[in-house]
Amino acid sequence: AMPAASLDWMLLRALARGLHLAGSFGLFGTLLLTVLFVPPEAPQLRPALRRLAWGSLGVALTAGLAWFVLQSANMAGATNVADLWQALPVVAETTRFGNLLIGRAVVLLTAALCFQFAGARSMGAWMGTALAALAVAAEAWLDHGGAMTGTVGSVLLVSDIVHLLSAAAWLGSLPALWLAIDRLPLDLAARIAWQFSPFGIFCVLALIGSALVQFMVL
Repeated sequence: AMPAASLDWMLLRALARGLHLAGSFGLFGTLLLTVLFVPPEAPQLRPALRRLAWGSLGVALTAGLAWFVLQSANMAGATNVADLWQALPVVAETTRFGNLLIGRAVVLLTAALCFQFAGARSMGAWMGTALAALAVAAEAWLDHGGAMTGTVGSVLLVSDIVHLLSAAAWLGSLPALWLAIDRLPLDLAARIAWQFSPFGIFCVLALIGSALVQFMVL
């Protein structure tokens, strides 16, 4: 039996969603740190950053698949594997959740491919970063703002997008920042850390501000 609505299954869905977001944040943050802060004279860092990007994508896609399966079981009230198997294509084709999750997975994969084959600050790298940002922001349409209409819905949606992007830009960049500080010569590492500091503060302020807006509206 598959008690899809039980507390254990709810916790599993929450864990899968959290890991999916963490992977998405990691991919976006790695690409963003690379195009904004990693200097061209640090090519030795590129292989490690690529591995980090692909690892983040792997987490996002694996956890996203688990989230999709668990959420489909919940939507269909599935009690066995046969029910779940029948529900998967229906959820994929006919629900906002399925459309967005599959679309975001494709966009994240495309972003990683752009990063893999593009130069550090080339148009391809910027395109990959923009695609990863789009995938992160699209998560907002699965929250309250995406489900509500009118002015309140619009305010919530915009604040949620700001919240997601600022969290991803700050938290998602930290593993790549640690790699840069750990592996680059001291002068380059110090420059990146110094440049990242005000950017990180800005992201935290945007994170707090967007959270306050959501708190006041909800």
